[in-house]
Amino acid sequence: MRDSLDVRGAAEPTEEGHPYLRLAFELPGRLEVAWAMAGGIMAGGPLVASIMLSGRASSSMLMTITSVLFVIGGGLGLLHGAVLGYLGRDQGCSGHRAVQSLVMGVFVAVPALLLAWLIALWIGLTAAALSLHWYALLGIVAVGWVLAGVICCWGAWQGWLAMGNMLERWPQYRAGIVILAVVFVFLLVSFLVWQPEIWWTELRVTGVGAVLLAVGVTIWVAAPATAFTLWLTQRHAVVPGGASHG
Repeated sequence: MRDSLDVRGAAEPTEEGHPYLRLAFELPGRLEVAWAMAGGIMAGGPLVASIMLSGRASSSMLMTITSVLFVIGGGLGLLHGAVLGYLGRDQGCSGHRAVQSLVMGVFVAVPALLLAWLIALWIGLTAAALSLHWYALLGIVAVGWVLAGVICCWGAWQGWLAMGNMLERWPQYRAGIVILAVVFVFLLVSFLVWQPEIWWTELRVTGVGAVLLAVGVTIWVAAPATAFTLWLTQRHAVVPGGASHG
């Protein structure tokens, strides 16, 4: 009798582990946490390290600059990851369950962002470590860069999975893939030729930096914009009766 009850959005009680905590580790929650961490680390880590290396800020401002940029990058990453996580949820995941996963993901993101903030601080010490030649400090900085790379790769992989799910929800997904490929090639060629300057520094991206920047802009900006456009196209193609044109 109890098994026949259907509670909307309730997690299965027969699975192992805490039902609500599991929700945070489904794709929407994972993506939300991963992009919040990656956004905070990239804004408060490599960007701050570039500012310090360029001599445009003193080491005494490291904590302040890192914290401010980390909050901005982490907040944007959290918001961006939540939207993409909802739109790119697995095919068998309902919108209601995706929202639950995102809500629980916020609770997991709190300790995760604290760890990410420490990693950003370690990366921000790059200039000091190189000038002081302290091996212990160099080791901490190296660990920070490695962890940042792992987290960013994890976030990129979660984003790739979500984008695949998101594009498959629309009949025009092949057009979306072509659009993203064209955008990536255009950005890559532009960045390689133009070599844009990193914000607030006098440093310009290298060839590797151009590739990473093109990938980041494609995933963070072009993919959501393309998916939103496809979603609007499909929505406007649906008549009031629920049937789509064509």
